[in-house]
Amino acid sequence: MKKTSQYTYLIALSSILAACGGGGGGSSSSNEGGDPVNNGDPNAGIELMLEVKNTDNLEWKQAGDIEPYINGFDDFYEGGSRGTPYTLHDENFFVLASAQSLDSPAYAKFHACELVSDMSNPRAPSATLTMCFYDQEDYIDEQGETQQRFAETANRFDINIFNVNPAAVDNCYDIETASGISCDGDEWDINFRWHYDPQTHAVTKDIQLNGGDRTTTNGYARAYGPYTNADEFANGNPDYSTGLAQRYATDVYANAFNDYLWYGYQTQGERDHSIWATFRTYVIDTDNSNDAADLSDMYKVQIVDYYDRESDAEDKTGHLTVRYSSLANEDANAVMTINVDASSREADAWTYLSFNPGADASVSQVEPADWDIAFGRVNVKVNDGRATAIGDDQAELFTDGNNDGPVAEKFLALFEAYHGASASE
Repeated sequence: MKKTSQYTYLIALSSILAACGGGGGGSSSSNEGGDPVNNGDPNAGIELMLEVKNTDNLEWKQAGDIEPYINGFDDFYEGGSRGTPYTLHDENFFVLASAQSLDSPAYAKFHACELVSDMSNPRAPSATLTMCFYDQEDYIDEQGETQQRFAETANRFDINIFNVNPAAVDNCYDIETASGISCDGDEWDINFRWHYDPQTHAVTKDIQLNGGDRTTTNGYARAYGPYTNADEFANGNPDYSTGLAQRYATDVYANAFNDYLWYGYQTQGERDHSIWATFRTYVIDTDNSNDAADLSDMYKVQIVDYYDRESDAEDKTGHLTVRYSSLANEDANAVMTINVDASSREADAWTYLSFNPGADASVSQVEPADWDIAFGRVNVKVNDGRATAIGDDQAELFTDGNNDGPVAEKFLALFEAYHGASASE
């Protein structure tokens, strides 16, 4: 079976990474938790790699399968199907950064603030969802300093959520002009798409950001949320470049590294600000234009550490230890290890890994012509013409633990074996 090409990258979706400095840009703390020296078994967890040796039961991530950051309209309302009453979720807020700039965007806070419906005529039902956008504004604080906050007065944007006109699926909004805008250009920031086909009963309802893999116009739109505290940013600065960089995310292609994280965070409780590898195994097809049964260009990858534990530097973070081998390999002695310096905190900084048939993999901080995987701190992206999958039986190997950090059922045993130290030390 042929697999189509894809270009994917993961932007961490959780605000926890603002605390641990996990993202690819912005300023953040450099003390990501206790970093025990490796005195254990360097092959711990390698058996998980050896178990994956063919493409049986692998679910490849395909090109074009874009995963939206904002998951449809579920955060804004529910109901309306088959006569069920609507329920407005006006408690859920998002912060939106505009598409026009990565370094100095405009910002707005928004939520669903009203929903008006009329189902009295079954032949012509109607429902309008109103989104309220609160622009960022300057103000002078008690010390006479200029600060920023979100305005108390909202700009309202109506969306027909019982739309049957196929020509009116798109509803784009631009926060810089605080108004609806054509979706044909590149100025829009967010698109609330809603359409109902009365013939097939198919419903289109998704929310798109003009950024990431969604855009073809170099848009940078990104969002953070949902959060339920309407005043969370009321007296703060939501600036992407000053401490909240890792909170913002955008729409990305489906990616096995995205769906099944290679790391756990706060696995030992809220005070544990460490990034611990989950020892999951990933498979990458470096040429998915050929038959999926051809294993010659497929590799398995396992990220086993996030720290340069031998360094005397204060900040040891972002130095990944990566295992790799050919997919068909079942010999632990044939598993290679490579160190990847992905420690840069600059926006859009990546370190590139290239697999070389018959030779060792290579690493470069300058983008090569034919790279395979790139790393930006905890983030991972995969080059065009590649496909990724999680190793068979490893998707459910790790369960959700404290504070949304994926924790392995075997996690503590693997950690202690690899590091030769207790995770609680």
